[in-house]
Amino acid sequence: MRLQPGRQQNIDWLYELRNGRAYQGYATQAAVAAQYPHVQLFNPAASGKTIIVRLAKVFSTALQNIHQRLYDTALATNQANVQNLLSGGAAAVGQTRSATDVAILGTAFGNFGAVADESRDLFGEWVCVLAAAQGFLVNGATVNTQLSATFQWVEF
Repeated sequence: MRLQPGRQQNIDWLYELRNGRAYQGYATQAAVAAQYPHVQLFNPAASGKTIIVRLAKVFSTALQNIHQRLYDTALATNQANVQNLLSGGAAAVGQTRSATDVAILGTAFGNFGAVADESRDLFGEWVCVLAAAQGFLVNGATVNTQLSATFQWVEF
């Protein structure tokens, strides 16, 4: 897949979508007292695929910082809310997962502020690449808050 700036990115996305390699999925983590919310796109170890994350859209119930992190352990709950964006296309290997923890998990590479009850796009297009057994997650920096994320990605 070519990754070029501007108009070419949209053409590449449409090409992948029309060829059945474009997916979208979401996960929500409910608020839990004294725990940070985490939502993840995870590429399982036996997938045999590489994932390129195109977009992450995050919604929080609280005014807080949202961290983008790499975390290579699957979170506890596979929410299985994933769809091939080509109607009738093959099932995804990517999983949308969620969990809470008393600590913030993973290795940070980005931070954005979130407005309560408003969604926010993280980054522009093309966030990161996930090999098998790797994950991209977002987490809220405030305990006892709900967090939801929608991810778009390509598998090849």
